[in-house]
Order: sequence, then structure tokens, then C-alpha cells
Amino acid sequence: MYILRNNKKKHLIIILICGLLLIALVIATIFSPWDEYEFKWHFDINWSAKLSMEKMYDSYGGFPIDGERLYSAKFTGDDRTSLEEWESLPLPPRINGLIYGHNGEVHSAADRIGMPKVTSGKWKYVDRGNTSVGYEPFNFSICIYDEIGDVIYYYTCDT
Repeated sequence: MYILRNNKKKHLIIILICGLLLIALVIATIFSPWDEYEFKWHFDINWSAKLSMEKMYDSYGGFPIDGERLYSAKFTGDDRTSLEEWESLPLPPRINGLIYGHNGEVHSAADRIGMPKVTSGKWKYVDRGNTSVGYEPFNFSICIYDEIGDVIYYYTCDT
């Protein structure tokens, strides 16, 4: 009888510990800056670089695989070495068309999400999915660094 009670106590303790770990994981997920981690990962930003990010547009609406987001990010420190590997503007015609529209189009993604036209700076494009089918990419992210305003515009699109 004693052994049976002792085993029940062990199982209860294990269940409680697992429950507490699950609660801690949920809380960490909610309060962690995942957008900043994803941004640094995809665009090879130094993990030690200090940033302040602000969400400017979000159409995901709780559905994680379909929508667009636009962030503005500013360095709060002096570490901009990651940007040395990025391409200098202007954007190539295909990517420029995706963001700012092709000739003759009335509205563009930039107009819809409130992304300003950047003329002096650097950029980096990340293909996150199947972009070879059809006219537009289905999953991509792009960062455009505005040297004049010292701001990075981080745009991500999933369709």
C-alpha cells in the first residue's frame, strides 16, 4: 500500500512540473519579441544589435499563414555592420514592382500598407516560399534601409 501511494505522489509531482513548464512556455511565447528574433534571423542582423521595432501595418488577423506586416526598425546603438552585406538601392525592377507597383498601376502594396518610397539606402530580399509559380511571390520578406531617416522598413508577405 505504501509503494502505491508513493508512486501516485511521484506521478502527481511530475504532472505538476510539466504543467508549470507548459504555463511558463506559453507566457514566454506571449511576451517574447518573436518579430524581432525573426527579423534578425532572416536578415542576418547581429544578435547583439539593439533595435526598437514598431508595427506599422498588420493584416494577418490571427491567421499566421496569410497576410502582410510592415515594421519600422531603428538601431538604438551604433552596430550597423550587418547592413554592409545588403545591396545598394535601387531595387531591381521585379522587386520594385512587387512593392511599389508596376508602370500604370494605380495602387501598390506600399500604398496599401503605408510604406514610404526610399531612394537612398540598402535592401535585402528573402524568399521564404514558392516564388516560381505565377506573377507574384507567395511568401517573402524584404527590408529596405533608409539611410536618410536611419530606419529599416521590414515588410513580410504570406499569401
